Amino acid sequence: MRLIHTDNIKDLLTRSTLQDDHSQEEEKNGEFLAQKTRVESVELVLPPHANHQGNTFGGQIMAWMENIATIAASRLCHAHPTLKVIEMFHFRGPSQVGDRLILKAIVNNAFKDRSVFGRRQVGSCV
Repeated sequence: MRLIHTDNIKDLLTRSTLQDDHSQEEEKNGEFLAQKTRVESVELVLPPHANHQGNTFGGQIMAWMENIATIAASRLCHAHPTLKVIEMFHFRGPSQVGDRLILKAIVNNAFKDRSVFGRRQVGSCV
C-alpha cells in the first residue's frame, strides 16, 4: 500500500487503536485470553539452513522457535522479552531442504516476572 492513500491509512490506524482499547479492558479485569498469544509460523528450509547431507541444522530450527516464542510473549507483556532457559528440546525426525516446517507457540502460564511457553513443531510439509 502506498503512503498516498491517506484514507486507507487512517482507517487502519483507527481499527488498530480500537483493538488495543479492547485488549486493555480485558487486562484491567485481570483476564487475558491465552488464545491471543497463539502464533503460527511456516518456515521453508533452504540450502543455507542445512548441512551437506541436506538435513536442517538444529540451531536453525531452535532460532525459528525462539522467534515465534518471542512474538507470543510480546503479545502478552507488550514489550520485547528475552529467552532465559530451554528446559527440553526433542527432534522427532530430520527435515530436509525443501520442507516447510509448521511451528506453533502459545503462552502456557505467566508469573510476575516470567512466562512459560509451549512450542512445538507440528509437522513438515514436503
